[in-house]
Amino acid sequence: MSAPTLQSLPTVDASLYPSGGLDILSRDEVARLRDASTGMHDLLRRCALAVLTSGNASDDPRAARELYPEFDIQVEQQDRGIRIDLKHAPAMAFVDGVIIRGFAELLFAVVRDLAYT
Repeated sequence: MSAPTLQSLPTVDASLYPSGGLDILSRDEVARLRDASTGMHDLLRRCALAVLTSGNASDDPRAARELYPEFDIQVEQQDRGIRIDLKHAPAMAFVDGVIIRGFAELLFAVVRDLAYT
């Protein structure tokens, strides 16, 4: 059996709204998460992809980046909190287009930890 090709890997675009303490981040914290010049956005992207592909047959982060090269995550400031936008996220983390709660909780933990670091 051959490895799946990029065309055969389904992806999902989704917007997530955290609840609890993460729903309020300062504009500075959101800006840091988005700042490509400091490497924080790349770190967020790599950590988020690792979370969304956990449970996969391979735990190699380079392989995940090769399988999902278009994956991106953005943290957007909202009037009342934040929104996390996922683009080309691994479909294995979703059921009927809705993210699995455990994946969402881990993803929010990654955002929280990076924002407060």
